[in-house]
Formats: sequence, structure tokens, C-alpha cells
Amino acid sequence: MMKEFLEKLGWKVVETLEIPPKEAEYLSADKLSVTTTTKRLLKRFPEGLYVHQVLALEEYLDGKNVCISTPTASGKTLIFHAAACEEISKAPNSKILAIYPLKALIAQQFEKWQDALKEAGCDAEINIITGDTPMEERLTLMV
Repeated sequence: MMKEFLEKLGWKVVETLEIPPKEAEYLSADKLSVTTTTKRLLKRFPEGLYVHQVLALEEYLDGKNVCISTPTASGKTLIFHAAACEEISKAPNSKILAIYPLKALIAQQFEKWQDALKEAGCDAEINIITGDTPMEERLTLMV
């Protein structure tokens, strides 16, 4: 499909490399030393978490900064949600800042945040700030 598209644009495809998909590898979340709140969230995944999710959460729980760079739909959001649940359960007045590059993605992720925090039993308020949000309102949301 991509080849045909490129050829319609007048490009010549010289070589194609197909990389087969990897089999998913799972680890149990039971060994993670997380709060009851986060355990409730992780119960959604009885088959376990992807290896990179467990490794990222272990690093986070060790107090390290974590940067996740994986393909779309590979479980990055769960890592954010679990870390947020940990922070909120340990310090209920915590502020979690999630930055997304597109308004459409913000709207989609807003629902996922609501669902995840509800599932975990976190009593947290979620707000959205975009370029359309007046400055006065932004300031009240960030306090």
C-alpha cells in the first residue's frame, strides 16, 4: 500500500525491509511495591504488564526519572497513570502535569485519565488547559 502511494508520487522504491512483529512479553505486576490504589489500577491486567512497563515502573519506584519512547499503543499511558496514582495516594494534594501535543489527543487522554483514576479509587480532580483557556482560569487550575 505504501509502495503504491510513493510510486504515484513519482518516487521509486529501491528496497523494502520488513521487520516481523515481536511476541509480547509479560511480567506480573505483583512484585511491584506499589500502594493499594495503584494495585487496583493494575488489576485491569491479569495477564501481566509488558516488560517495559514493569521496568519503567521499577525505575520510577526507585526514585529515578523515566523517559518512555515506544510505539503507539504500547502501554506508555499505563505507566503515567500508575505513577500518578502512586503520587496521589502518597500525597493527596499532588499536582500531576501531563502534556500532550494536540487538542484531539488531550480530549482522548482526558477520558483515559478519568477512567484510570476512577478505577484506582483516586479522589482527584482532572482539568485541561489549552491555548483557548483564559489566563485567569489557568492560574486557578494550577493552584
